Amino acid sequence: MGIPGITKMYDATLTNAGLLPARVTWCNFVDDASSTGTIMAYAVQRWNESLKQWRTVVELGKDRFCQPYPMGIMKAKIVNGWLWPGQSISTDEEATAARDGFSIGDHARFVIFVRTAGDYGSSVATSGFRIDEHRQTDIPMRVRH
Repeated sequence: MGIPGITKMYDATLTNAGLLPARVTWCNFVDDASSTGTIMAYAVQRWNESLKQWRTVVELGKDRFCQPYPMGIMKAKIVNGWLWPGQSISTDEEATAARDGFSIGDHARFVIFVRTAGDYGSSVATSGFRIDEHRQTDIPMRVRH
C-alpha cells in the first residue's frame, strides 16, 4: 500500500439490523479516478489505559467531512437519507496503525457519526481492535484513500 511496515487497512460498517429504516447522514463522492462512492463521517480513538477511557486520535468532523482534497475526492455532497433494514454503509478505509498517536499493542476503535459529523451524541462505536504493526518511517503519509 506504499507505507513501509503497514499491511492492513481498517474501516467500520454500520448495518441496520432493526425492522424500521433509520435516518443517517453520509457523503456521496466522486474520486480522482472518476469512481463514485459513499462514506460516513467517523473518528478513530485510542484506549488510554491510565485514564481508563477512549481518547480521540483523529476526527472527520464538520470541517473535514465530505470535502474535496487533492488526489482523493474531486466532488462531494452530504446526503441525509434512510438506511433500510439489512442495508449497510461504511467509513472510508484507512491505515489506522500508520497514524501518529498509535503504537504496537494499543487498542483502537472507530466511532461512526450517524447524523452529524463530529456529534458524539449521535454516534456508534465499534469494538476495539489491537494495533499490531507500525509504520517504519517518520515521513508523513496519507493514511486514508
